[in-house]
Parts: sequence; C-alpha cells; structure tokens
Amino acid sequence: MFSPPPSPRPPFQNQTPVIQASSSPPIPSSQSKSDAMPSYDQKRQTGRQFRWALVIVPLVLILITASTQYLTHPAAFDVFSTSSPREWSQLLAQSKDWRLHRRHPSPEPDNGNSTPPPTLTVASTSNNAPAPSPSQATVAPQSVPAIPSAPPTLPTPFPQPYDPQLTLNFSSVSCLSFFTNMTQSTAFRPCRPFSLLSQSSAGFIDAQTNLTLMNTLIWGTCNTNLGINQCIANMGWFASTLKTACEDDLKDQNSLAVNTLIALNAYKLMYDVACSSDPTSNTYCYINAVANTSPADLFLYQLPLGISVPSDTSNFSCSPCSRTLLGTYADALSNKTLEEDLTSLKQSYESSVQVVGTTCGADFARSGITNSAFASSLSCVLLFAVGIVSSTWLLVL
Repeated sequence: MFSPPPSPRPPFQNQTPVIQASSSPPIPSSQSKSDAMPSYDQKRQTGRQFRWALVIVPLVLILITASTQYLTHPAAFDVFSTSSPREWSQLLAQSKDWRLHRRHPSPEPDNGNSTPPPTLTVASTSNNAPAPSPSQATVAPQSVPAIPSAPPTLPTPFPQPYDPQLTLNFSSVSCLSFFTNMTQSTAFRPCRPFSLLSQSSAGFIDAQTNLTLMNTLIWGTCNTNLGINQCIANMGWFASTLKTACEDDLKDQNSLAVNTLIALNAYKLMYDVACSSDPTSNTYCYINAVANTSPADLFLYQLPLGISVPSDTSNFSCSPCSRTLLGTYADALSNKTLEEDLTSLKQSYESSVQVVGTTCGADFARSGITNSAFASSLSCVLLFAVGIVSSTWLLVL
C-alpha cells in the first residue's frame, strides 16, 4: 500500500497568545486596600467632627447662658464700662459737677410777676463751663400746700428756661438761630418743660424757697394750654431740629446744646415725675422733696438729665413718692421704644439706685435693668455667632 510522503508545511500551531507570568507583574493586594481607605477614613473623620459638634455647641450655649446671668450683676457690668464718651449723649461727663440749686429764703412775691422773657447775649465763654455749684442753704420750715383744687393764678410771664439772660458761645450761626427761635416760640413757651426749667430757669429755681409759689409753678407745668400730647410732639420736633441745626456744637461738646437735647428728649418722663402726687396728702411729690431739709430726694428728679446721686448722700426719706419715682424710671428703661431718648438716664440710674439702697434697702428700687438689656443684646449676638459657625461647619462637612 502506498504511503504518501510527509507534507512540507510545518505543523499547525495554536496562535492564541499565552500570557506569561513574568510579562506583567500582578497588582499587589495592599494597593487595592489602599484605594478603598480614603472613603472609609473620610467617613470616620466626618463622624468624629459631627460628634464634636454635638458636644461643643451645647457647651457654648451653656456658657452663654451663664455669662448672661453673670453680666446682669452691676459689678460684672462695670468690667465693660469705659470712661471715654462714645457719642453726644455721653458727653454729660463734661457736666457731672452739676448740683441742685437752692436759693436763700426770699420774701413772698407779689402775685408772681416773675421773670422777663429771655434775652440772648453772645459771649466768649468756654463751651464746657460747668453749671454753678448749689447753695446748701436751708429753706425755712413751711407747710406743704395741697394740689390746687381750682386753677391758680399763674405768674405772668411764667418762668422760662434760660431766663433772664442766655449767654452763649456757639460753633455755628444755625445753632444760635435755633435757640433764639425756640425760646421765643409759641410752640415751646406754653409747654413749660420741667426738664429744662429745673436746671436752667432762674425764676423756677428761686421759687424753691417759697413752697406756695413753687406749688403754683408745678401746677402750671402739669396743666398747659396746648395739652400734653401736643407738647410731646413739639418737644420731639425741637429735639430733632436741634440735632441738625447744632450738629457742629454737639460735635464740639457744647454743654448747652448737649444738655438741652437731653432735656428735650426727657420731656415726657420728667413731666410724669414732676406731676406725680402723694395720694395720702394730696400734694405733689416734687413739692415734698423741695420741702425736705435734705436735698437727697430732690437729686432723684435729675436722673433723666444724666446727673447721678452723689455717692455720699444718705438722708433719703424712703417715701412712697421716692419708690414710685424710681419705679417710673425703671419702667421707662424697660421700654425699648424709649431707649434712644433715655441714654442719660441709663448712665445715672444704676449707680443712683445703689446709693439709695444703702439707706432704703436693696429692694427699694429695681436694679440691673440697664445691665440686663446689655447682657440680653450680648447674648443675642453670641447666639447668632454660634449659629453662623455651626452652619458653616455643617456645610463644610
């Protein structure tokens, strides 16, 4: 049988490539693990930060609450106080040496033909000249008259602020014009502002030695022809206009401009305290304070003007009138709408209440009112800051 010869072609070989073990090194198992680590570590880090947030935020809130309670104490509040003025309303530091005026006893006047209308005289006096020191003369003993049951005969003209002569040194002509127009205006004079009369009217201050005349003057300040609401609006308008007309004088710390603005803002509050009465005797509380041989109670009526009770004062009557007076101040300071107008009262109230408390007891008047307002504002600011920080932290996470 014939056998064919072998084929000259090479035998068929499989062309599928074979991957050699040494041609490509295998991926180490440690590298695969490291690729998965970042996601795991990030989750752990996020969890730690979240847990810290849950711990820190409550601690901060607790700290804020504790600090708020601490700051309501006057001693703690003094830490934040400063002796330098920060705005015109704090310029009363220039006139802290003011004192209440008392005149020597004078004969009974004839039907009260009091003082002439004020005249203006421009003189080169210092802007920050202090007010005269008070006379400590004792008023002759007199019985306190009752509140008039019928309209009494008022002096003509009625005592006015800056009578009989106003000596001025203004930085601007506009401020001089303002005072000239205001003191002669029919929108100002009929209102008889106690806040200005008690500190700048010679006729009103002289009447302190005659309780009958002073009783009539207080009745006149409490019963005006224009009406209390109209006078409140008028004094508000004068205060607003003074800020513009006397802008340079306020910047220059002109004591007349500064103190007049404070008194205009305090018109309503000082009207209320001047017209308050003692129901047990049907007398004006202010007349009782004037009749007192000690000026201690009389000092309390000057607090809205930023004049604090001297620290060495001790002869307070601790009467219901004084308690009501300080309560009226506390209520006014608690009214947020009056905050801007009563900056001077805020400066004098707390220290004066502490002085009164040494004689009348710590619970005679409310304290810590102005400090509580500060602490409340600070607490709100801190809470807002914590909220911003916490929100930012959570967003970053």
